[in-house]
Amino acid sequence: MFVLHLYDRALLNRAALRAVGYTRDSTNPPGGEIVHDSAGNPTGVLIARPNAAILYSTLAKGPKLPPEYQVNSSRHFMRELNRLGITSIIDAGGGFQNYPEDYQVIDQLHKSGELTVRIAYNLFTQKPKDELADFKNWTGIVRPGQGDDYYRHNGAGEMLVFSAADFEDFLEPRPDMPGSMEAELKPVITLLAQMGWPFRLHATYDETITRALSVYEEVNREIPLSGLHWFIDHAETISQRNMERIKKMGGGIAIQHRMAFQGEYFRDRYGEAPLKRTPPISEMLSMGLPVGGGTDATRVASYNPFVSLYWLVSGKTVGGLSMYPENNRQDRMEALRLWTVGSSWFSTEDGKKGAIGPGQLADLAVLSSDYFSVPALGLVFVPLSGTALATLPPEQLGNGSALFNLIRNIGGSIGISAVNTIAQRRFQAHRGELVTSLSGTSLAVQRYIASLTTAMQRHVGPHLAMQRAYASLQTTLDGQAQLWAYVDDYRYLALLCGGCVLVVMFLKRTKGSAEPAG
Repeated sequence: MFVLHLYDRALLNRAALRAVGYTRDSTNPPGGEIVHDSAGNPTGVLIARPNAAILYSTLAKGPKLPPEYQVNSSRHFMRELNRLGITSIIDAGGGFQNYPEDYQVIDQLHKSGELTVRIAYNLFTQKPKDELADFKNWTGIVRPGQGDDYYRHNGAGEMLVFSAADFEDFLEPRPDMPGSMEAELKPVITLLAQMGWPFRLHATYDETITRALSVYEEVNREIPLSGLHWFIDHAETISQRNMERIKKMGGGIAIQHRMAFQGEYFRDRYGEAPLKRTPPISEMLSMGLPVGGGTDATRVASYNPFVSLYWLVSGKTVGGLSMYPENNRQDRMEALRLWTVGSSWFSTEDGKKGAIGPGQLADLAVLSSDYFSVPALGLVFVPLSGTALATLPPEQLGNGSALFNLIRNIGGSIGISAVNTIAQRRFQAHRGELVTSLSGTSLAVQRYIASLTTAMQRHVGPHLAMQRAYASLQTTLDGQAQLWAYVDDYRYLALLCGGCVLVVMFLKRTKGSAEPAG
């Protein structure tokens, strides 16, 4: 079992540790930490520091499903997306997803007519320092738009060069991109512009975006980028100045609901004021920039579009933290537009899908509740209701809906209170256990504090840097304790669900009453 928590850590059980080969003798790889207990054994916790390299590389070490299992799981996942009302996706690629080798299963499903989701796929470079070679190879074997309405190539990214990737782990200080970033990025952008390839770049921080746009402007002076449908992904801290630069060169911004899961971490590190515009969606829209909504699934966020719609409408995290003022929250129609018409621009299909109109692809979803009238939090439960009632015959829908609402209300009061109580108590217990393993005389602790202090001294004085280093250690400790507390919660819930399944097995089906003679 491999459980990923955003881009800051992962939790592995014993079977997973054996599968990837992590033992007491394993040393920390570049870009990560394998946490060991006091006896030297790996605990199963991996910490991504300063980037997500350890998470990607560990996933790649796992066993690979045989082809028939890959086909089956892909069909199940598409069915799950359909259940949530999704008919199209734009795939941003990912680490250890090589083209064309790792695309053969989807290609097979496409050829056999079994795709139930339209896929526009971007190609994600796989070779640090050899990114240009990747794109030279790919531009020779596939062209943008190649395919059909169900499966088509969409350009490059979101990884264009590894030196420009600023992973969004708000538990860690903002990473500074290496000095080689511009020299490595420019030839890739030049090649893509020459070949007419759309491209997208993962960029969380305004500092990274500033440097990337300087490269784009250099290329744009020789090869105009307008019309390529290029864009920045994420852009949580983008400035107005950089939004103007993007608009001038004909680019767009794709936003995702990562802050719905990380808003508390961002606030704790950067404060309340910057949080209010992470990202500044309303400013983007008022400037006339192309903006599309998404999820950044599947590794670090939920693929459920209704969670993203809840975030756009309410401006809150899934934990209930209110982040955005009213002027940075969207009304229901605008949020829906970002997910439909807005996102069609990013697959170069604007005017072809995203709306119900003449000449457009006839994709639609029938929901179980009125999207425009349910409370904002109720958006999260729309697909759940549809699944719960989907198999009932029409004459039983009334009774089924009443029973469903009763159980949901009970869960919303007693269940949530019980789960929160268990989580809090287990958090305290795990935190106590973790604190006892920390000591100021520990060499590992001293090295950790020293490395963080050195990194932070680039921005603040020595005394404040050391204070922040200890604060970061406390945040990491709390995060690990909270993660273990959630694992305990899920374990208890799994046992409860297993007990319910056993009870259901012994229930007798009632027989309908006979029709009266007449």
